[in-house]
Amino acid sequence: MVRKWTRSGDHLSFAYIDTIYAERKDSLKSFFVPQNEAFIGYLEKELKQKLDEHLQEAERDACMTLFAALEAALRIDCRYCCDRRPKHDRARRIRDIVSETPKDSDVPLTKLIEVLDIPNKIKDSLRKFFLYRHWLAHGRYWKLQTGIPAIPGFVDVYEIAADIPDLLHKYS
Repeated sequence: MVRKWTRSGDHLSFAYIDTIYAERKDSLKSFFVPQNEAFIGYLEKELKQKLDEHLQEAERDACMTLFAALEAALRIDCRYCCDRRPKHDRARRIRDIVSETPKDSDVPLTKLIEVLDIPNKIKDSLRKFFLYRHWLAHGRYWKLQTGIPAIPGFVDVYEIAADIPDLLHKYS
């Protein structure tokens, strides 16, 4: 079911999320230096380890924000296709998916990904990335098993996600 809601206009563009992440990395690198009084007595190895931990967490935060923006883009597109009823095939398929979804449930992201006009390899990556998002969002307390060889980094996610809004209606 596509629930009634009003758009806030507070969503972030993918490019802005990328900018914030780059600035956060630069800030962390400037902060975690031996000259900083907060790190007097730290060994260089300890300081590097602390920096690496913070950089990893910044990357996970940026991935999570990017996943949220991507989910928003897909859901806004779904809403547009249901409300405005464009006549193209993808919009019809989205409306079919919505009609098949139980009234008290959200349309599954995996189904919205399926109707995108992108190669199956990218669809598969998106499905796996959303498993990673689920792991990030729910506390990271279990072993991540996404079927991908390594945990995706921000660049991996951004490269695939960056073109998705161009395929959708009315995201920006």
